[in-house]
Amino acid sequence: MDLWTILHLMITIAISYISCSEQHCGVFLLFRRRGYASADTESTYESLVDRFHNVSMLECANRVYTRYNWFIYGAKNRTCTGSKCLFLPVTLSETPSDYIIYHRDQPHMCEDIQTRDPTAGDGEYVLYPTAASMHGCPTKIYCSNMASGSPLEFVTLPTLNEGNYPKLYTKNCSEEIPKLSGYGVGSEGNYLYSKIRIHVKNMTVKADDFTFVNVVMGNTYPYGTASDCYTYQATCGPKGTFHINTLGTGMLVDKQLNWILHGSSHKGKLRVARSPGGEKIELLCGGFCGGCVPDGPIVLYPNTEDAAFLGNIGSSLTGEKSIE
Repeated sequence: MDLWTILHLMITIAISYISCSEQHCGVFLLFRRRGYASADTESTYESLVDRFHNVSMLECANRVYTRYNWFIYGAKNRTCTGSKCLFLPVTLSETPSDYIIYHRDQPHMCEDIQTRDPTAGDGEYVLYPTAASMHGCPTKIYCSNMASGSPLEFVTLPTLNEGNYPKLYTKNCSEEIPKLSGYGVGSEGNYLYSKIRIHVKNMTVKADDFTFVNVVMGNTYPYGTASDCYTYQATCGPKGTFHINTLGTGMLVDKQLNWILHGSSHKGKLRVARSPGGEKIELLCGGFCGGCVPDGPIVLYPNTEDAAFLGNIGSSLTGEKSIE
């Protein structure tokens, strides 16, 4: 952005603030600057849904505030682009450019909800995570421990995600015995995740949080892992399973995430199957004793094909919440 453009922008803002009505100025203050982008919004931004031309920045804010969470203002050509969910194929920058990106002053984490309303209880809220993976999309998050000074964020799973470390062993692949042998004794477990805890700032799953796990039998293991101690034979098994299913959350696990063998994986085996949309991942893993773990953090991304995602977008300006 050249000096003339910067001066022009400063003058425009100053004049607008002096001349604007209290209502319009208040509208502008609903938004905060998120950053800059040097890209051409006409060709690069993929999900911008409405454009206005030859308008001031305040006029831009006034036109988008009832419908959109984001807007980009092009100071040089006086263009205004509004979006409910900003998908950016370029990286946001703090370096001044012709395009300034603003977002509504919305809650990013459960602590923001608590600050705004100290009486708010545990329940589902629409948040706007600042994590790069979420693109500023409205996301339904369960806020827990709201009565404390440190609330926690969870994602509610409409379909229970089940893990199973079977109490099975075979020595020769021809006969299964309903018990475990050697180091596997006492390791069996069957468990159901109804919610998963996330670090909302980067949308990674805290896999070893068992707050919302129903233990059917035995032990509980971290989310997104599968193990067994079924056999040391190479011709049968594995039997350890975990079923990831994020359908109905509006999110899915990073499609680039892979799994690797872990533990004393003598004759270790690993099979990963994804649904075409990526919202379901079936893990079938084992060893003697061992299994599989994610090869990196489990990061959540928006699932634009999920009806829940579209529902979050639709309710994003209503402040929707449900208290349990």
